[in-house]
Amino acid sequence: MGCVYGSKARSEVVALSVVEPPDFSSSVDEVQEYFEEGEKQCNIILGKVCCSAEKKCPKFRTETLRGHAAESIVTYTYENNVDLIVVGTHGVGGLRGFFHTSVTTKIINYSTIPVVVIKE
Repeated sequence: MGCVYGSKARSEVVALSVVEPPDFSSSVDEVQEYFEEGEKQCNIILGKVCCSAEKKCPKFRTETLRGHAAESIVTYTYENNVDLIVVGTHGVGGLRGFFHTSVTTKIINYSTIPVVVIKE
């Protein structure tokens, strides 16, 4: 969906992926290994996205960030003068949705730029 907006506006589209830190680890080396493995997995997924997106959007690229997802995405958009965030949601509701604030909700609350939410 981001490619639709980007190609119509002739803008660059960046697909972001965020590797979040582990909840617990016994050493700094373990955290580093965790991030490296997460980045490998993200690159595989983003590689597939990139292949199909480049056909629709010539100014398309990917980036993988480290940190907490919502904070990392909002910080990235601020530091890189992004005009629009397009984010998906899984539509978590009920009791789980009540006690678990989604990354999408946090992005909407903390972002100073428009956010388009696509329900998956």
